[in-house]
Amino acid sequence: LSPVVHVLGGRVMPSFPATPAAWAIATIFASIGVGISAYNIVGHIRHFTAPPLQKDIVRLLFIVPLYGVCSVLSLIFWESSPYIEIIRDIYEAFVIYCFLNLMLTFGGGEHHMAMDLQELPRMNHPPPFCCLPKITLNAAFIKAVKRGTLQFVVIKLVFATVSIALLAAGKYDDEAWQVMNLVVYNISYTIALYALLLFYMATKDIVSTMSPAKKFFAIKTIVFFTYWQELLVGLGPGSAEEANRWNDFILCIEMPLFAILQYRAFPWYEFQTGVPDKSWLAAAGDVVSVRDVAQDLMHNIKPAYQEYTLNSQQTGVINQQGTYVGQKKKKYKTRTFIIGNLGAQEAKRRKGGGTGVRSEKKESRRVRLSHHFLGSWVLVLFIHMSCNIAMNA
Repeated sequence: LSPVVHVLGGRVMPSFPATPAAWAIATIFASIGVGISAYNIVGHIRHFTAPPLQKDIVRLLFIVPLYGVCSVLSLIFWESSPYIEIIRDIYEAFVIYCFLNLMLTFGGGEHHMAMDLQELPRMNHPPPFCCLPKITLNAAFIKAVKRGTLQFVVIKLVFATVSIALLAAGKYDDEAWQVMNLVVYNISYTIALYALLLFYMATKDIVSTMSPAKKFFAIKTIVFFTYWQELLVGLGPGSAEEANRWNDFILCIEMPLFAILQYRAFPWYEFQTGVPDKSWLAAAGDVVSVRDVAQDLMHNIKPAYQEYTLNSQQTGVINQQGTYVGQKKKKYKTRTFIIGNLGAQEAKRRKGGGTGVRSEKKESRRVRLSHHFLGSWVLVLFIHMSCNIAMNA
C-alpha cells in the first residue's frame, strides 16, 4: 500500500496520485505522448537517409517514451519507483550529450565547427554572468563543452550503480549518501546545462538553417523544465513521498506536449526525399549501439594516439540529408591534446602567413577557458543549491 495518505472524516484516504483513477488518467496521457513519439521514431527509422544526423535524433526522441513509461510505472509500483527513476535519470544525461553531438554534426563536424568559431569574436557570458571574462571560441571551447556534457553521463552511471547497491542493502536513505548525492548531482547537472547553453549561444548563427532555437527549446523544456518542476513540487505541503508521486503524475500529463514539441523540432518527413542505404533493422541497430559514445568518451578524456577524420577548412559541410558536401575528407593521426589546442596551432600558422595573429605564448587559451567555465559553474551552482535547501527546509 502507498504510504501517502490523508485523514478525511476520520478515515484514512490515499493521496490522489496513489488512486487507480490517477493511474488511469496518467496512463492515457502518457500513452498519447508515447504514440506521437513512436510515430516519429518509426518514420525516422524507415527513412534513415542521413545516419549521422538521425542516429542522435532518434536517441533524443526516445526520452518521451522512456519518461512516460517510467512515470506510470513509478505511480503504480511505488515500492520499486527508486529503481525506475534511476533509469530515467541516466537517459536524461545521455540526451544532453546526444543533443550536443547533433549540433556538431549539423555544423559539419567538430573540426569544421572549430574553424568557423575561430572567425567569430570572443563571446560574453549570458546574464547575470556577463561581468565574467569573455570566452575565446576555438577547438578548446568545443572540447571543454563536450567534457562538460560527458562528465554528467559518467557521473550518472556511477551514482546509479551505487544507488542500486544501496537500495538493495537498505541504506539508500542514509543521510550522508543523500547529501553527497545532492551536492555532486547539482554540480554535475549545472556544468552540463551551462556548457550546453554556451555552445548554443556560440553556434546558433553557424547552424541557423537547421532551426537550432526550436530544437534547443524542445530538449531544454524536457530536461531543464522538469528539473525545476520537481523542485517546485517538492516545496508544496505534504511528505517527500507525496511530492514524488505528484511529480510523476504531472510528468505523465505533460507527455503529449513534450512529444508534439519534439515532433515539430525533429520531424521525420524532412528526411523522406533520400534513399536509405540500409534496412530499418540495421538502422535501429545503429541507434541503440553506444560504441560511438564510448569512442568519443575515450577521445575526450584520454590523451592517446587516435585516427580521426577532419573535414576540409574550405567548403565541407553536412547538409540536411546528412551528406558531406565539399572537398574530399583527409585522415590525420594526432594526439587528443593537439586536437584540443587547434586554436593555438591555427594562430601560429596564420602568423607565419603574415596575417598578424597575436601569439598565444602569454597564456594558454585552454587555461583561460577553464577559468571562465569555473566561475560560471560556481554562480549557477549557488542558485541550484539554494532551491534544494529551501525545498528540504
